[in-house]
Amino acid sequence: RAQFSSHKIEKEYVCLAQGIVPLERTSIDARIKVSQYRGAPGSGSNPRGLNNVCEVARDGKPSFTELRRIALLKDTDGAPYSLCVVKLHTGRTHQIRVHMNHIGHGLVTDNKYGLERFAADQLWCARNFLHTYRLVFNDVHSGEKVETLHPLPEDLRQALESLSADGTSGDAVLPWTQGQKPLSFADYAQ
Repeated sequence: RAQFSSHKIEKEYVCLAQGIVPLERTSIDARIKVSQYRGAPGSGSNPRGLNNVCEVARDGKPSFTELRRIALLKDTDGAPYSLCVVKLHTGRTHQIRVHMNHIGHGLVTDNKYGLERFAADQLWCARNFLHTYRLVFNDVHSGEKVETLHPLPEDLRQALESLSADGTSGDAVLPWTQGQKPLSFADYAQ
C-alpha cells in the first residue's frame, strides 16, 4: 500500500480509444482536478453517497501520462479505434480516462466520460476497455523487484476480435487477442 501511495509501483495499461490517436502523440501533461457531487442511490457513488468527477483544469494536480498507439482498428461501419499502451507517472483519479478524453480520444464504453458513445459501445464491448497489464513493485520481504504481466481478460479479447485491424496493425493486435503475455511499455516505446 505504501508503494502505491508513494508512486513506487510501475503501472502500465492497455486501452481502446475512439478515433485515430496520432503516432506523434506520446504523452499527455495536463493537470487534473477532482470534484465530488452527491449521486443518486445505486449510481456508483461511494458509501457516503459521493461521486468523483475529474477534469483537466489549471487548478488541478500535476498529471503526466505516456502513451503509444500500437494498432489501428475499425468496426463494421468503418469507425476507427486506437489500441494504446499507457504508462502512468502520477496516479490521479481516472487519470487515463480523463487524459484520453481531453485529447479527443475517449475510451470505449466509458460510462463517466464518454456518455455520448456509451450505449453504442456497449453493444460490442460490455465494459470500459481499460486493463492493467503490467505491474512492477518491490517485494516487501526481500526488496527484490517483481514484475507481473496480465493478458487481456476474455471479454476484452472478444471485443478486440470484433474489430478489424488496419494493415500491419494485425501483428500488434494478435498477442492481445491470443492471450499472450504482453510486452512492457518500454518495448512498445522503441
